[in-house]
Amino acid sequence: MHAKSIKFALIAVATVALQGMAPSQAAETEITKGNAGRSVQDITAAMSYYKPDPEVARAARAKIGAAPPATDSKRDLAVFYRQRSEAAANLGLIEQQIADLREAANQGKGLDMYPAILSELAAAEANGGNVLTSIELRREQIALAGDKLPLKLIPYTVLARQYAAMGDMKAANEALDQAELGYEKGKSLPKSPWSKNQYLWRYQIELSRAHILLAQGKSKESEQAGRLALAAWQADAESYKARVELGGGQAENVRALLGEAIEQMLANAMLQQGRVLEAEIASRETLSKILKRTGRYSPGTGKALTTLSGIISAQGRYHEAAVLAQEALESLNKAGVPPYSSYMGNATKRYAEVLALDGKWAETLKQYETMVQALAAANTPSAFTKGDL
Repeated sequence: MHAKSIKFALIAVATVALQGMAPSQAAETEITKGNAGRSVQDITAAMSYYKPDPEVARAARAKIGAAPPATDSKRDLAVFYRQRSEAAANLGLIEQQIADLREAANQGKGLDMYPAILSELAAAEANGGNVLTSIELRREQIALAGDKLPLKLIPYTVLARQYAAMGDMKAANEALDQAELGYEKGKSLPKSPWSKNQYLWRYQIELSRAHILLAQGKSKESEQAGRLALAAWQADAESYKARVELGGGQAENVRALLGEAIEQMLANAMLQQGRVLEAEIASRETLSKILKRTGRYSPGTGKALTTLSGIISAQGRYHEAAVLAQEALESLNKAGVPPYSSYMGNATKRYAEVLALDGKWAETLKQYETMVQALAAANTPSAFTKGDL
């Protein structure tokens, strides 16, 4: 059979198969199927399928429109703002999520729920790109834990990743060392707490180690640590269920987010080693998972698209990389991520880089001007810095 005939026959078979699927299944297949190196048009076409569940969105909109209760009870107000922040997160409204969690923290200070609110606020600030604010909150978490090293472990692992992203390797390694101390201390805990947390703690530590190694240019060692993190994350599935039953587990979406973070880190490690096709396959699969979980417009989707844009650019496919960077910016914009955030800064910088590589200098300059304007307008110490320019 002629090569062109074979090609059209394969397309016909694929079309028939996809027609038998639900739209979301077809979209997921379009993003992940086939070999790396194919056009990204399948991604941009499939993304339109990923919309919020109408019932979930309706319930979330009702919650975010609710007025706070007329009460002087700080506990009741903290619970209200915390729940309303979750509804905002479900709609991808990152700024409202942060605002409500800040108020929940204000009302909940001194209460038993305060450390948990701090953790949620720190994560939301980071998702909004407010890294320095997130670091301050993690430091407060650590201070509240006193001499209980295991309670400091996860905040220290997050700090290690944040410092590595900022290029502060000394602070990153110091934070990782503290997390390791917490892990060793955890071994002396009674059997039940240790057995329910050991894999959680291990994958957090290995993920942080992988980020530090990658920031140091040690991509092979970073990948090894990432593989250990992924294995521990998978092994933690049963322990996670036990923690949830006891009321001490992460929300399911937080666990999923961490698994996706490990996969994205592995894709970046492969990219740094020049294994661009493997990196593209891994990145496509992670993007599909994030889209299915959070929809088209979310900080996670924007970040994943920025990562994939870099991988496509490394293959010399600059026009396609620019398309993905534009999709990343749209996702972040519609999720309400502030223009001064590091997520928005990274996506804008990626777009500028691929435009420059494609020889589009005037458009490149516009993107850098956008970054300068965002810095000038930022009323926060946690914006991306001029060094990002």
